[in-house]
Amino acid sequence: SSVTNISITTTIDSITLSWTNPSDPDFSCTEVSVKNNANGAVITQTVQGNAGASSATSFSGLNDNTEYSISFVTVDTSQNKSAATTMTAKTKLRDTTPPGEVESLTARAFHQKVLLSWVNPYDEDFTSVEIFSMPAAGNLSNPVVVSDLTRLETSTFMATGLENGTEYIFKVRAIDESGNYSAWKSVTKAPVQSNLALTVTLPNDNGSI
Repeated sequence: SSVTNISITTTIDSITLSWTNPSDPDFSCTEVSVKNNANGAVITQTVQGNAGASSATSFSGLNDNTEYSISFVTVDTSQNKSAATTMTAKTKLRDTTPPGEVESLTARAFHQKVLLSWVNPYDEDFTSVEIFSMPAAGNLSNPVVVSDLTRLETSTFMATGLENGTEYIFKVRAIDESGNYSAWKSVTKAPVQSNLALTVTLPNDNGSI
């Protein structure tokens, strides 16, 4: 018998398939193939499974915006094969549009630290920002990616390990889920020495402290 309940999910470079195996007691495996209809390239996987159970597999490294023919062939323990169940699926178009820039970038100076604050862009596929400083120092000795951010919300990052009195140029840019980058936004700030509280103890009448 053939597979049933086929489900297809595509991204820009992958096709993920799930299905229900036939209930035949001698069912052994399913041969799944995807064929690039543009260049004829075929990839085949053999997926082991249990009769009547759900199975799944994924094909990655595919071309974006390309139609693929998909084929399912079931095999029993005697190596008899079913007729192919076929369908087509198209990978998604690769997104090359950069996200919007971060807004309202500010910097607040502390002792050997600078607190950066900004508003994330509006893009629905926005995911993270990249931050670096000139000169590179402290926890920004290398560029840092801050992930799991929410669009249109205010986010912060504390740059630490900096030198008081040194001006740093901090640059921030947005990244979307396709790896596109926005233009940089920048702000300049120098960390400052903390104000130290001074305690003075006056001598007693006898001159002792």
